[in-house]
Amino acid sequence: MPLKMESPSWVMIYKDVVLIAIPQGDMPFAFEITSQQVADSFKNYFEWFWKQSKPFGKS
Repeated sequence: MPLKMESPSWVMIYKDVVLIAIPQGDMPFAFEITSQQVADSFKNYFEWFWKQSKPFGKS
């Protein structure tokens, strides 16, 4: 993703748990999904992005 892109949320994956948090506004919230299939799906998505990355500062 471009460095200037703002993403006011985050995702944490641990074992079979995915936590998605949106810490904005007066009522920040998070939700937790306990599912190995969902956790694996998020991990695969992350791995794909990681492989698309380039060294910092290089085009």
